[in-house]
Amino acid sequence: MVGLRQDCERVHSVLADTSAFRKLEGSTIFISGGTGFVGSWVCHYLHYLKTQHNLNFRIYVQGRERAKFDERISILSDLDVSFIRCDIKSLSELPREVNYVIHAAGSPDSRYHASNPIETMADIAEGTRAVLRAADRVSNLRMVVHLSSGSVYGTQPDEIETINENHALARIPLDSLKSAYTEGKRYAEVLCSAARSESRLPIVILRPFTFIGPFQSLDSPWAINNFINDGLRGRPIRILGDGRAIRGFLYGADAAAWVVKVLLDGKSGQIYNVGNVKGESLLEIANAVAGNFSPKPEIQLNSSLVQNVSQTRYLPDCSRILADHGLRAITPLGVAVRRTIEWFKTGGGN
Repeated sequence: MVGLRQDCERVHSVLADTSAFRKLEGSTIFISGGTGFVGSWVCHYLHYLKTQHNLNFRIYVQGRERAKFDERISILSDLDVSFIRCDIKSLSELPREVNYVIHAAGSPDSRYHASNPIETMADIAEGTRAVLRAADRVSNLRMVVHLSSGSVYGTQPDEIETINENHALARIPLDSLKSAYTEGKRYAEVLCSAARSESRLPIVILRPFTFIGPFQSLDSPWAINNFINDGLRGRPIRILGDGRAIRGFLYGADAAAWVVKVLLDGKSGQIYNVGNVKGESLLEIANAVAGNFSPKPEIQLNSSLVQNVSQTRYLPDCSRILADHGLRAITPLGVAVRRTIEWFKTGGGN
C-alpha cells in the first residue's frame, strides 16, 4: 500500500513539531479496535515512522477479526506487530511491557446502534472499563488515549458555526435511536475521568467528528461514503436532502498523525476535538466526488422518501488542539476524495 505511506509522509512533513515522535523509540503500544478505520491508519502511520525515521517499537493490535488484521496490517513489512483476538469486553490484561494505549474499539455505525442498542452500550461501557482496568495493572504506563465521539455534543445548534470542547454535552431523549451510542460515549468519558481520579491513570480524551479515507466501508451510512459508492457503481449521486447540510472531513492520515502526536505529547485530563473545521455543503461534497468520474454522474437532490431530512451542520472547533499541539487538517477535501476513490478502484476495499 505504497499510496498510504505517501499519504502519511505528506502529512508528517508539514507537522509543526515532530520531536515528540522520538518517544516511540523502545516503547510498546496497545491499540484496541486496531483493525478499524482509525486503528488501521494509526498502524500505517506508525509503519511510516518506523521505516522512514528509524524508530523501533512494538505494537499489539486487538480486534475480533483476524482476516482484517491480515489484510490491513500484517502486510506491513518490518512492523513488529502482534494480533490479540478477543471481544474488548473480555480483555483482562495487557502485555506487561505496554507503555501507550489507544482505545479505539467500537462501531460508529448508526444502523448497528439502532438495531443493537443494548450491545452498543455494553461494548462502549464494558469495553472502556476493561481497557482502563487492564491499563491500571501496567507498571510503566505513559498515556492512554480514549477515542470518544463528537456525538456527545448532540445536535449542533444552527447559531453555532463550530462546537468547542466546553460546549454543553447532549441532552438527547432517552427513547431516541441515537441515545444508546451517545449516552454510552458520555458514560465512557466519565469512566475515564474516574480512572484519572481514583487510579491516577494518565488519560487524554479525543472526540472524533467525520472522517474520510481508505479502510472505511462503502456500506457505511454516511453521506460521503454513499456518494463514492454511487459514483463507483455508475449511478447518479443521491443526496437525501437539499444539499445544504454542512460537514467537514478529516482524512485518515491526518487523523492518525493527530492521535499519535497527542498520545506522545498530551497532558492527562485534556479533551480535544478531532476533525476538519472547514465545512462544505453536501452539494459541494457531492460535486467533489462526481468530478472524479467520467462521465460525470448526475447529482439528485431530495432523494429520500422521508420528509424533513435534517439540514444540520456538524463541525468541530479545533483551536485547542492547534494551540497545544500545532495540529490542523492538512489534506484538502479534493485530495482526500481522490485518494479514497483510487483506493477503492484498485481493490483496496475488497
